[in-house]
Amino acid sequence: LIGDGGAISIANALETNQSLTRLNLNNNKVRSKGAIALANCLKVNSNSLSQLLLYKNNIQDKGAIAFAGLLSTRTTNNNCSCSELCVLDLGKNGIGNLGAIALARALRKNVFLEILGLGGNNRLGNAGACALANTLKVNKTLSAMYLDGENKIGNHGALLLSGAFEMNSALRHFQLSPGSCDAWLIRYIESSLEQQERRRMR
Repeated sequence: LIGDGGAISIANALETNQSLTRLNLNNNKVRSKGAIALANCLKVNSNSLSQLLLYKNNIQDKGAIAFAGLLSTRTTNNNCSCSELCVLDLGKNGIGNLGAIALARALRKNVFLEILGLGGNNRLGNAGACALANTLKVNKTLSAMYLDGENKIGNHGALLLSGAFEMNSALRHFQLSPGSCDAWLIRYIESSLEQQERRRMR
């Protein structure tokens, strides 16, 4: 387990990375300091990393906010030769509403991220869900968002998300924990996604 020290060392090495495209740091006890270092290094234009997996660490809101800062800078190609981060898994990281809101705001501008994992963040509730739902109304790049596992999103947040689905033609995969809201609402959301898929195939 590399912890923050290992993550910071990897971040330093990544500043000149032009070949590595996928980095798996799942379950490595990375906390906010390591996450901040990784987010900062990925702002370097020459970086080739397109997939970053940080599932089951402990970056919390501070780490999520750092990645939001990275995503908010990726709004256009800018004619650079770098790869852009298109997969980011921050599941089971102790992220709450503040982190989710920051990510949601960043994704209103970001045009590269395609897959966002936020499953198992047991402090993420309706306020974060509301921000994510508002982002889904305008973001046309995300194709998958995962909010499965333990969280605090209730019926209100889930209803907002389901309403956003109807306005989003790009989202293809969405998971929401059955334990976070009523079962009938989970079925409604799944049905909504299926209907969108059928409409796109016509």
